[in-house]
Amino acid sequence: MTKVKTMKKRALALLILLATMTGCKAAPEIRDLSRQTETEDFMYNFKPCSPDLLTNGSSKIRSLYDDKSAEYHSLFVGQVLSRFGEPDYVTEDNENLFSKAVSAEDKDGNVIYLDVYYGPSGPAIGGDVGEKESRKAADALAEYIMAAAPKDFEYISVYEDFGVTVKMGVENGKPYYISDTPGDLF
Repeated sequence: MTKVKTMKKRALALLILLATMTGCKAAPEIRDLSRQTETEDFMYNFKPCSPDLLTNGSSKIRSLYDDKSAEYHSLFVGQVLSRFGEPDYVTEDNENLFSKAVSAEDKDGNVIYLDVYYGPSGPAIGGDVGEKESRKAADALAEYIMAAAPKDFEYISVYEDFGVTVKMGVENGKPYYISDTPGDLF
């Protein structure tokens, strides 16, 4: 057993012990790392890369926070900024707000290129949807992003279809999303 797996098991055991001692149940998000299979143990090293490396084009592989309120869209942007720094581009078009190219390197040195972006359907990760490894890397990248503390920022954009201005950001770790949507629009 590797040293990392041993440390993960000890951390999980400590969390379970603390939860038991305080009368709390373990949070459902806490996975029993001692039961991981080879596939679940597959890890990637994520880092920003040149957008030129996304040569095969990119299609949406998965959404993030699609069943959450608009504040989560701001949280996503702050988390991406925290993990990878400034985007490759930022626009004032809310349906093409930003994009950041990210590489995902597996333990064997294979590299997959993904596109983290805020597009027409909100927060998403794109890549080669036809490749199983791209989909696995996108899922792992989504978890990596959503686990980050957000960086403070503010973007002002326009949702062109309706001429609605959106101010989104994170201030002192708290996300906000404000739009000037007229009450009779929807």
